[in-house]
Amino acid sequence: DMKIAILNWHNGSLVRYFSGGHTSPIFSLGLASNGTLVSGGTNGLIVLWDLYTGELTRTLTETGMGSVLNLLLLN
Repeated sequence: DMKIAILNWHNGSLVRYFSGGHTSPIFSLGLASNGTLVSGGTNGLIVLWDLYTGELTRTLTETGMGSVLNLLLLN
C-alpha cells in the first residue's frame, strides 16, 4: 500500500505511518543521524521524511535511476 510503518520494538504497536510519498512499492530505507528517514521505490523516487513528525520533507525525482533498491547514507 506504499506506506512505511514504524513499530514499537517492545510491544509491536504502531508508532507512525509515513504515506503519500510513493506511488510504487518501497524497497529501501535509510536513517540519517539528523532524524531523516529516507525511502526508495521501484519508480526511481527517493523520499525524505522527518522521522519525528512523519512529514514528507523532500522528494528527489531526477535521480536518473530505475528502481531504488539500496540506499547508503554517509553522515
